[in-house]
Amino acid sequence: MLPVSQRVVITEVDWRVEAMAALQLTDLQQVVSHPQVGTLVTSRSTVSAIGSDGHRRSLLRSEADHFRTGTLAIDDFGASLLLVTTPAEGQPKPMTLVRFVDDGSERYDLEFLFDGAGAMAIDSEGDVFLHQPDDGAGRGLLLRLRHERILNIPGFRQAIGGQGIGAGGIEIFAVLPAAPAGGVYVALRGSRDIILLRDSDGDGMARGALEQRRLAKTPEAPIALAATADGVLYAATEANRIYRIDGNSATLVAKGFGPMLLDLAPAADSGLLVLEGDAQGGRLLALGPAPPNVAAWPQELDFGAAPLGVSIASTVVLRNDGPRAIWVSSETSGQALSAGERVHLDPGEARQLETTWTPWAPGVSRAELLWRDDGGRVLVRLPVAIHGVGEEVGLAGGRRAASQPAIAAATVSKPVQRGDRHPARSARSSVRRACRA
Repeated sequence: MLPVSQRVVITEVDWRVEAMAALQLTDLQQVVSHPQVGTLVTSRSTVSAIGSDGHRRSLLRSEADHFRTGTLAIDDFGASLLLVTTPAEGQPKPMTLVRFVDDGSERYDLEFLFDGAGAMAIDSEGDVFLHQPDDGAGRGLLLRLRHERILNIPGFRQAIGGQGIGAGGIEIFAVLPAAPAGGVYVALRGSRDIILLRDSDGDGMARGALEQRRLAKTPEAPIALAATADGVLYAATEANRIYRIDGNSATLVAKGFGPMLLDLAPAADSGLLVLEGDAQGGRLLALGPAPPNVAAWPQELDFGAAPLGVSIASTVVLRNDGPRAIWVSSETSGQALSAGERVHLDPGEARQLETTWTPWAPGVSRAELLWRDDGGRVLVRLPVAIHGVGEEVGLAGGRRAASQPAIAAATVSKPVQRGDRHPARSARSSVRRACRA
């Protein structure tokens, strides 16, 4: 099979795909994200954790070969993993709650009055949605289990009853959490419809056109749904394609996964986790927006020599080499001082940022300036140095104990002309002028 970069075609502007891990696992089924453990992949009887370096470690095993998983947070219990076996397994206790602790995991079988579920989702409130076929013909009922009733700490003795939010005759192939206002998205295999179910009147059911809103129809039968952190809905289909659901339309995002596209899950950066493969193994892929790319000049900033207690100014140039407009905020590494203003950069735009530093200790002092995007990701790390000259002084003229110098970064920003091929020149000349002052 061709490498991912040569066979996966991306039609979404500024998106890219990367292989995160090769998985030699039998019968890959599902990918989910857990706030404590990270990315999890399920296969036959096994849940594995995938590290950022692609390394896989077996996390736990299930007595059932086929099951669905989801993550939820429960008050006084913490982040947990919920395992639900499929009805074909016929397990007497088809639902298991797993809590991860420092030395492993704790498992609790929950007493439920049903024989498993073929699909499961957990919304932002922790309510669990389960789909059960009820007549052997693929038509079923969607149950909602309220998060406050999932367990009864500490004994786990309380039997939890389900509450219907669907109706007989609705074929639900996949369910998705995080729908707005307490609803749930579902995908219908036969009709290829994506539907938003919402119990608007609070009667425990979702019936009629107002509570069963059809959004879009995918060109092929859907197999999985995922909603990203920014609220965008995506659908994977049996044709190994992924679509973005825009209101009443389905827009192709990527195609060429293989041999089969198995599952989708939201990633932390508004992208998607994609599971592809066959019965013998597969791959975990990251699909989503290309990360921001900000360049800085100079790459190391030396303020030169300065008298103790005297502020010295220099200039840094930031340029947005990424595909999208971004906001960046500066800060000082290892110091509690504020580091200046928040700056907006359009693609290709460069801005000059004035930076000041006040040395209080003789000799060379070093630190770092950081620029982060609004998501907290560090885009630029700029080493800085200054040479304090003279005796240590206090604010009242007395001697002062040596301490870290104070940095105030990006207090003034000016755009750089697009025709300037050497934006760092102004930064270097500013440093020289400051050092002579």
